[in-house]
Amino acid sequence: MSTLQVENLIGPTSGSNANKVIIPSGQTLHAPGHVINQEMLTTTTSVSVTSTTLTSVWTPSYTPVSNNSFVFATFNMSMRMYNNSGPDGRAKMRIKINGTAVSFTDSLGTYDYGNSGTWSKLYYTYFTKYTNTSTSTINYDFLTAQDGAMAVLIGEEGAESQVTFTEIAQ
Repeated sequence: MSTLQVENLIGPTSGSNANKVIIPSGQTLHAPGHVINQEMLTTTTSVSVTSTTLTSVWTPSYTPVSNNSFVFATFNMSMRMYNNSGPDGRAKMRIKINGTAVSFTDSLGTYDYGNSGTWSKLYYTYFTKYTNTSTSTINYDFLTAQDGAMAVLIGEEGAESQVTFTEIAQ
């Protein structure tokens, strides 16, 4: 292997590729801290959870481009929690990566101290970071359950939920 050491790398100052440094097809530029790939997945699947047991409602996956990167996943989930016969309209959520829990949120939603029923609709946003060491598919699992609510609805009436994966070079 040979190494070329330069202080600055600049493209030509004129012509069709003025001020561009071009990496030829089939070659890869590795620059730590830069975005390698970004992918957004969406779902409009409607799921109703009426259990206090955490239930899987969406299982997106991402296949990394590099075997040495950080993969950030930003979930933005359409949710509605309600209880039409009591004060507690809260839910709980968990995110797993490859079967390991990386987050847990409880008591999300509303609690009506007047005891007349509750209803809340929101987008729940959560951010995860995964240190990647291979190009094997990374499996995510978004789970939810009642935490007092009668039901937790994901993607109600076609509302879109998304996850954006951003892979960053190490």
